Amino acid sequence: MATRSKKNLTGLNDLAGQPDATAPLDWQLFLSGAQPVLKALQDDLRHRAKTSPSVKEALTARHAADKADKRTADSFVEWQDHFIEQVAAAWLLSCVFVRTLEDRGLLGHNRLAGPGAADSLKLFLELAPSLNERDYLLTIFRELTRCAATKELFDARHNPVWLLTPSAEGARALLQLFHRPRADLPAFRFGTSDTGFLGWIYQDLDASVRERFALLQTPRFVESFILDRTLEPAIAKFGLDDTTLIDPTCGSGHFLLGAFDRLFEHRLRNEPGLTAREAATKALDAVYGADINPYAAGIARFRLTLAFLEKAGFTSLRTAPALPLHVVVGDSLLHNPHVSQPDFADLATTSKGWRGEEFELEDEAAAREVLHKKYAAVVGNPPYIQMKDAAKKETYKKFYSSAYREYSLGVPFTERFFQLGRDGGRIGMITANSFMKREFGKKLIEDYLPSVNLDLVINTSGAYIPGHGTPTVLLFGSAEASTGTHIATVLASRGEPSTPVDPEDGLVWRSIADHFTEKGFENEFISVVDVDRASLKKHPWSLGGGGTLELKELLEERCEERLAAR
Repeated sequence: MATRSKKNLTGLNDLAGQPDATAPLDWQLFLSGAQPVLKALQDDLRHRAKTSPSVKEALTARHAADKADKRTADSFVEWQDHFIEQVAAAWLLSCVFVRTLEDRGLLGHNRLAGPGAADSLKLFLELAPSLNERDYLLTIFRELTRCAATKELFDARHNPVWLLTPSAEGARALLQLFHRPRADLPAFRFGTSDTGFLGWIYQDLDASVRERFALLQTPRFVESFILDRTLEPAIAKFGLDDTTLIDPTCGSGHFLLGAFDRLFEHRLRNEPGLTAREAATKALDAVYGADINPYAAGIARFRLTLAFLEKAGFTSLRTAPALPLHVVVGDSLLHNPHVSQPDFADLATTSKGWRGEEFELEDEAAAREVLHKKYAAVVGNPPYIQMKDAAKKETYKKFYSSAYREYSLGVPFTERFFQLGRDGGRIGMITANSFMKREFGKKLIEDYLPSVNLDLVINTSGAYIPGHGTPTVLLFGSAEASTGTHIATVLASRGEPSTPVDPEDGLVWRSIADHFTEKGFENEFISVVDVDRASLKKHPWSLGGGGTLELKELLEERCEERLAAR
């Protein structure tokens, strides 16, 4: 996800003027108001689920089906809380989406805030006195399902708001968040052309969701570095018409936005006869993403929609077409044609014959369609956490040979990234480097990685990467058998002496970005070497600079000589 300094992203809005489509959102101020509203909304939805017999019955059936499918080992209460967290977030984020469209002038009218919004709400309640603020919000969302470009953002198939609705009081509190200080004078501006604020909302909206899904933005300079080594060579190898990209852990979509921008520019440069709208359509059609977190996928879809509308030159939703959006809610580790697995749809009918399908957060058919394909480029920043749900943890172990002992999710995801690549497709990721030394990484290093063409390893543990407290490594390769006897490697000698003002200009990162192709380069922060491929088939890896690798190899060689002499 995009990373900019908080100084540039924040700043009090001018409450005295009209909405300014170019003003940045004070996302910290917005979150400070949104988080208590979200908590109250969760409590409100939890109460409504408890007091509605039909909702409770459907949720119970949904939970039983997930347990039968071995998708969860959580108790019903835990499972329901997670479900409600997603629905509540969908309500809040759907309002953010509407406000962004309003601020950009794409709707032609204001319903939530800004000039005319207060009159719109008043008229609605006067014309339908039996309805309330909840019905007003649902009417707004329903209106947007009638626009081709936003149908997949707000319809019942993609948006959880239709699964469970708040009380009138809950909806009123949500509206008030966007009305401050008055409905016709919004305190928060969402019209900025940079949708990076959605990444911050994605990461920081709900602490429990952030912890469970390990939500973490990928800084833009890291995203760009990875796309340079994956998407660009994929285009050179396969051509524009045969290049597709997927981020199977897409989060709020920063890799997808970066890929869309590049593919759009490539189309304009290489096909001068194309209009901007045609180029944008072809570029969007080549970008795919998946995430297990429904509201992350929703944000990614919305950001891509806004990017398309801007590049294609649409100023009104009414004239915009349906978009080729390929971002799905799904578990990329479960939807895998490379492993023997049950058909979840068939399994679901084995007990009661009804599983509460309307309470399914994942679109299984769409997930299979996206995650059973092969791609010219596979990129991402997979979660590094250990899976706490015992059922999923064991299922992943059955599916992935690399998932060993108390593994981090970064291990099976490394395997999955290479599986998603077409023959010769480029793979690039930033992941935790804990697998290099801890026992759970043994099978990944000794069994799986030797079966693919790993060709570049960059130890970024010394670089300052905002938000990444866990030491990281960049892995690059291609989905094919290994070639060559050596792997280009950047060793880490020393970390940043102090926190850089701009992380992209940090001494360690600049050393990596400027010199990683220069074999033999060495400074106080990194060493660039070609490492014998055979030595990287042994666990653990030692990727420290300053002669550490050479010393390790010498000691191992002497040890082997002594053992052979006995």
